[in-house]
Amino acid sequence: MADLGYLDLEHHIPIYISGFGPRAQAMAGKYGDGLVTSIPNSPSFFQHIWGNVVAGADEVGRKIDPSDFPTCSLTAACVLRAGEDLRSDRVIDTLGSLVIGGFHYAYDNVRNYGGDVPGHLQNDWEEYVSLVEQTPERQRHSRIHVGHCTWLDPAERKFVTPERIQASCLVGSGAEIIEQLEAMDAAGLTEVMLLPSLEKQYEALEDVGREVLAKL
Repeated sequence: MADLGYLDLEHHIPIYISGFGPRAQAMAGKYGDGLVTSIPNSPSFFQHIWGNVVAGADEVGRKIDPSDFPTCSLTAACVLRAGEDLRSDRVIDTLGSLVIGGFHYAYDNVRNYGGDVPGHLQNDWEEYVSLVEQTPERQRHSRIHVGHCTWLDPAERKFVTPERIQASCLVGSGAEIIEQLEAMDAAGLTEVMLLPSLEKQYEALEDVGREVLAKL
């Protein structure tokens, strides 16, 4: 139906590569127009990711302009309210499913590729593995990704600690989240994609719109 104008196939369609490991990020550099990934809330991690993208581009003799190559990190955000801290139930309910998504990814990475356990997950990694491996191997994939970035399994709630929230998410007052975003922007990240839990999504996004976006 291209002749009817419903689809434009004459012009380039940008393709953003979803890449969470070095080879996929290099593929974005080789062939993509942008990168979607997920990194800890630290500018230094973006520099590592960008190095993978550039390495891929170099392999095929491609030059990438960082100002014209969108980079997006999957994360979640929660604006703290008076009297709240990172142990508050509302904060955990909002951000916990994203935090535990890091465990899900790490477990698959370690199991399938022999990767290292990320430092911020090491303290109770064996306990998490024991929980997951109570499920028979044939059904384990579904168990690993239960509630993935959507809702928090009560059995996994114990693994959502303040340190992991801080490392994985944008959290704090509106002004503090703005500072975190500005630091990532200065490092080169161009976008974030927010994935609060479904239970708290409207509340969380409204708070971000009011306390963060409206003040940028």
